[in-house]
Amino acid sequence: MRSENAAQRPHLAALPKLGTLAWAAILSYGPLLGAAELGLSGAVEFGQSAAEGGQQNGLLTTNKVCRPRFCVNPILPGLMRFGENVITAHKNMSWTCAESSAAWGRTGICERIVAAYPFAVAQPADGQTTTEEELVMSQARQALTAYVAHLAGIGYDFWDYKEPWEHNECIQSIWKLACYTHFPRCNQIIANRYLPPCASSCHNYLQACQVECCDEGVQCSFTYRHERPDGTMAVETGYADHSGPSPLCTGHAAPMQGAGLAALASLFSMAAALAS
Repeated sequence: MRSENAAQRPHLAALPKLGTLAWAAILSYGPLLGAAELGLSGAVEFGQSAAEGGQQNGLLTTNKVCRPRFCVNPILPGLMRFGENVITAHKNMSWTCAESSAAWGRTGICERIVAAYPFAVAQPADGQTTTEEELVMSQARQALTAYVAHLAGIGYDFWDYKEPWEHNECIQSIWKLACYTHFPRCNQIIANRYLPPCASSCHNYLQACQVECCDEGVQCSFTYRHERPDGTMAVETGYADHSGPSPLCTGHAAPMQGAGLAALASLFSMAAALAS
């Protein structure tokens, strides 16, 4: 583990201002998630916080030939929230496999993704009484917020991409990373441990969206320590250094055709054997 200045972290870049309408777009999923569980005030607060700290300049490059593309903060969809690393926060929580067979039906925009694998829900803080349905819907809200936030960050309007599965690989890769982050695969090897998205899903996003930060490289797997303004130390972690599908992370590999499908089926069989 190494210590880095915040400005040197390759998964961060200049923070763009997020439009109010981008956050209001979350309202469109109110009937699906339920008004109370959606946490509209939290979504608005998140949008305002991002806008207050926004900058339109300062892209991290001195290369006059290179043209930065989608070099926003965070560079990777859903990686940071209120200045805190989401994956690190999730690793500090306890997770259990969803028990209800119908739970996937309450995952909102992530329904088509989590239907493909058993997912886990975060356990509530000590002393709190929360149903599994409420936990699932809370995670759905967080995934939706991450998706909307990243679209806004790279200049896309959520209203045009409310059905990400109908759009190109770039939009789909943002959607998938948001869902993989907030709906981790059920860990059948080490109980209660969070399984972060596979690095392969991160690489798929960088490639599909042609992300370019010029002088600053973008890493998918990393561990950094840095000092907060209050003097405390924070740890930031990236995605699991594995290619999906894998029992060690959440996600799938890039689309494969022909003979590749047989290889993919083999990987699923191997994962099932390891998890049993």
